[in-house]
Amino acid sequence: MYSIRKLKRFIRKTQARLSYTCMVDSCKRAFNNLSEMQLHQKSHQKQRPFKCPFCPKSYTQKGNMVKHRRSHLNPNLDDRRRFMCEFCHKGYTEKYNLKVRFQTDILTV
Repeated sequence: MYSIRKLKRFIRKTQARLSYTCMVDSCKRAFNNLSEMQLHQKSHQKQRPFKCPFCPKSYTQKGNMVKHRRSHLNPNLDDRRRFMCEFCHKGYTEKYNLKVRFQTDILTV
């Protein structure tokens, strides 16, 4: 478990790093660096050039399509969800998604 003091310090550090904001009016999502923000802004465009070879889904970034494609190659979902959130006990296939969920849970407490 985490102490309240450590959680508050983590939130302060995280918020201090978020210095780039998406310029789309309905979004306003914040990022640590310019390149992350630029990648995110592509998600607002209608182009999805990276298509899954196994299903109709398509993506704005190649890495996201590659991650999705893994779900077709390893259909046993329970084995892939090895990163667990301490607060909501939900499983994630990627450590980054757990980190994002962890930050969301902390900020909503």
